[in-house]
Amino acid sequence: MNLHVMSDIYALLAILCEHYADKTIAARRKLTFDRTRLIKVIDYLHDNFVNEITLASTANDFNFSTSYFSKFFQEGMGTSFTSYLRSIRLDAAFEKMMTSDSDLTTIAIDCGFESYRNFYNAFIVVYRVAPSEYRKMSKLM
Repeated sequence: MNLHVMSDIYALLAILCEHYADKTIAARRKLTFDRTRLIKVIDYLHDNFVNEITLASTANDFNFSTSYFSKFFQEGMGTSFTSYLRSIRLDAAFEKMMTSDSDLTTIAIDCGFESYRNFYNAFIVVYRVAPSEYRKMSKLM
C-alpha cells in the first residue's frame, strides 16, 4: 500500500515539475533582470536629472519602446516616470533653497526644471505654498 502512495506522489511531483518548474525559474530570472534594469534607470535619473530628460529619450537609451517603458516604470516604482523625475528635481531644488541664497529661477534651472513656472507649479503641488513664501518662512524659524 505504501509503495502505491509513494508512486502517486512521485507521479504528481513529475507532473508539477514538468509543467511549472521551468516557468517559475524563468519568471524569477526575468524579475531579477527587470529589477536590475530598473535600478540602472533610477541611477541614470539621479545622475542626470539636471539635464533634459524625457520618457521617450530614457526609454530609447535603455532599449525599451516608450509605451512598454512607461508601464515597466509604473509597475516597478509605483509612480509615473514624470512624477518620479519631478520629485528628484524638487528634492534637489529644496536642498538648494535651504542652503544657498541663489535666486529661485537659477535654482529651478540648475535642478532641471524648464522654467521657474514649472518649478513653481511642482512646488505648490507638493508643499502647498509658493517657493518664495516657503523660503521666507524657513528663514524666520
